[in-house]
Amino acid sequence: MNKGKNSLVIKTESGDKALSENAWPEAVLVAVDTDPYDLVRKSVAIAAERSGGGKSLSQKIVPRSLDYFGWCSWDAFYSSVSAPNIFQGIESLQRGHTPPRFVIIDDGWQQTDLDSYPDVPTGFVGDDLNSEIQHFSNRHRHNEAFITAESRALGPAMRNITEGSSSGAALQELIEATGQKGGLQYHNLALEHEKKKVAFEKVPSTWIAFLHRKLSNVLDSAAGYLMGLLQVVSVSLYEIFVDPAANGSWAFQLFSKLAHGPLRGPLLDFIADQTNFSRRLTNIQANAKFKLSHGSEFSDSPDLKSVIQHLKTALHVDFVICWHGISAYWSGISLESADMMRYAPHNVHPDPQNSLLDVEPSMKWNPTVLMGMGALYDPFHLFNDMHKYLCKCGVSGVKVDCQAGIGLVGSVAGGGASVALRYHDALEASTSKHFEENLVINCMCHTIENIYHWKKTAVARASDDFYPSDKASHLAHIVACAYNGLFLSPLVVPDFDMFQSNHEASEAHAVARAVSGGPVYVSDAPGKHDFSVLKRLVLVNGTVLRTKQPCRPTVDCLFNNVTSDGRSALKLWSLNCSSALVGVFNLQGSSWDRDKRKFHTHASGPCKVQASIRPSDIPMFNSMRDTQQFLITCTSSDRCMWNVVSPGDSTEISLTTGQAAAVAIVPIHKFKVQFCPVGLEDMINGGGSTLLMHIFDKEWIMIDFMSPKTGINTTGSAQESINWEEHIGIGDISTVRKGFDSRLRLSAGVDFASSTADTALVLKAKKQYRIAEKRRVSRGKDFLDSATDIRLKARYDYNFQADSWSGDAVAELSHASFKVNDNMDLRVSLGMKGSINRGRVSQMQPVLRIEENCWSFTTDCKGIWRVDYLL
Repeated sequence: MNKGKNSLVIKTESGDKALSENAWPEAVLVAVDTDPYDLVRKSVAIAAERSGGGKSLSQKIVPRSLDYFGWCSWDAFYSSVSAPNIFQGIESLQRGHTPPRFVIIDDGWQQTDLDSYPDVPTGFVGDDLNSEIQHFSNRHRHNEAFITAESRALGPAMRNITEGSSSGAALQELIEATGQKGGLQYHNLALEHEKKKVAFEKVPSTWIAFLHRKLSNVLDSAAGYLMGLLQVVSVSLYEIFVDPAANGSWAFQLFSKLAHGPLRGPLLDFIADQTNFSRRLTNIQANAKFKLSHGSEFSDSPDLKSVIQHLKTALHVDFVICWHGISAYWSGISLESADMMRYAPHNVHPDPQNSLLDVEPSMKWNPTVLMGMGALYDPFHLFNDMHKYLCKCGVSGVKVDCQAGIGLVGSVAGGGASVALRYHDALEASTSKHFEENLVINCMCHTIENIYHWKKTAVARASDDFYPSDKASHLAHIVACAYNGLFLSPLVVPDFDMFQSNHEASEAHAVARAVSGGPVYVSDAPGKHDFSVLKRLVLVNGTVLRTKQPCRPTVDCLFNNVTSDGRSALKLWSLNCSSALVGVFNLQGSSWDRDKRKFHTHASGPCKVQASIRPSDIPMFNSMRDTQQFLITCTSSDRCMWNVVSPGDSTEISLTTGQAAAVAIVPIHKFKVQFCPVGLEDMINGGGSTLLMHIFDKEWIMIDFMSPKTGINTTGSAQESINWEEHIGIGDISTVRKGFDSRLRLSAGVDFASSTADTALVLKAKKQYRIAEKRRVSRGKDFLDSATDIRLKARYDYNFQADSWSGDAVAELSHASFKVNDNMDLRVSLGMKGSINRGRVSQMQPVLRIEENCWSFTTDCKGIWRVDYLL
């Protein structure tokens, strides 16, 4: 086989040694286009449809939660999270006037086979624990003392391990617990349970029992500390010799034999003590950390439903998302739990293929390889029961992790593609049944067998985790999101993951989230925020100014090495209603090292890069032939720029390593005055506050924008616009019966404007039923004094460029009084308005509208209102 410079080698695997074929039809798609964005959009959509049945993003419902600010529990509390922790995290952000409207309860809420304290509500340490302390067994107390001391001994070794390496990702909680910034004191609830032991010792007991308990704790602590020191030596040797070893090397082969032989038991014990990766689900309901104490200030009912109720009613959270693995938990479901027997679990021992081991050799001793995975032949029943329970508790959606593990299971179950089809079909059947918003976040999912099976889900993480303590990963994370997002965006909205506002890289990550077009959420620990960063992302009502599409790298940096060539900046562009946003980043100096298999800082020091920003970076602006000038603005903590440029002109920005800038490019509309909808100056994506712009007959323009103080819509207008649009109606049908009429108006046409390259096919329908009217005769003429109608209205637009349908529908009861006085007609309408997506009307909400001659006032049940005045 020729493997020369110009050759292409294709390796095709089923993923299962027992499954073989002589040929795979349609294994490769070859496509060519002059537009790289259209090329990726069309090619990925075609490949997904033909390979796994995946659907394009334009055919999916995008969850409303993406338009709001969120908070995730993971980097704040890891798996030690409890209900009170979540309340504290939200309240802390609310005090800074950046309220989260969606919350992700990450790993830590489920019941597993290795939970140390399954029966005791956590968080309310001082609230009547004496009666519940009796549930603690001596085994639990002794196990805690051992693990606590073991974790303390491991602390120094953890500081030398980076989170982004294979071992670091597995030990992330312990690394963070022992880090300099120390959000946790030590691993997995140890401190919180230590406090509970103080309460325990208040329980009446004999002096002999008390001394016995103290002595037992001392002996267990000593044994745990010695075991921790032994593990320090083991971890250090592993980091030096095994972790960097390639597949097939002597170190790999030796450790593989040891891990599957004499070290298997100790290795599994270490994994069980210090990580979650060997744990299995034992019950679909929440664990005791999400059971509130009886008679607490939050609820009289000690269950997850009360926690969610408090989040939504007292803390005004609109969406609550719960984490689970696509395998239910990291190592699947328990084979011993009576509650799990109904799902017929079976243990499978994956056999990772060489192609996977070439990328990540440590998969050879992954916990699921050493001890097996608790798998299901038909996962729908488990998903259905779990999602039904969560839905009844008030949960809005799920974050589904561990998806890359599907390939491992497939190695002994017919291949990853086969298992992925079974699991994703079951997942989407359940989530579409129980979560109306289609609120599902795919996570750790970047294998083709997952990506090409997303038929309904519309959001996916675009990268590995955000690792707060792994400095080499902070800039490389943005790079991964940018280029992975380009590939994922034809199918889903890329999610750039959480970040932390009070962090050395927070400015760059904030700009990346603002331009991403995806969700914006943080994982700040309570009290650890930088509100100067957050207030440039979040309005006071918790709304974020999200761009209208996923971001993309500009053409001039598509194939540049923006981490390692020492000269290239990364530029990401996205669109608002009437402007563009470009995020500019200097991400030079660190990247993922394929040989070391971890993030690596390869630069000796910071470097400067020069970036050129042009209106021509935005494809839409290249088609605006009549627009002669653009305003380029950049306002941040360290720079302020307002430049008027021609379409081909460039504006230069200089950035040092780690710096980022958000640049707005806004067309200038010239008529008797110059008009430029810049938006909110103090926001990273200020142009996102312009929600809608209508241009009428080259005479005036109406702008619908977001208020910075209230987050509600406000409408303004300007005259003499140079922009234009066309609409062509095709029909009007009316019938009159028994003095009352029923009118149906149908129209279709094309909307297009010089302010955008988009062209839309517009379909409109309006049906009116006259149910009452009052007439009078004056001077021989018949006048209509008032009328009451039922009106049904719908508009459905097809955007040719985005290949997407969108629309809305209104049903209202309307009463009009004509000639209330000499110069005023008045109409009051009350009804329901909803969005149309894929032929279905959803998100219905009450709407009140009052119209008087030239002006109208509209409001809904959420207090969002707008006023229109037409000249």
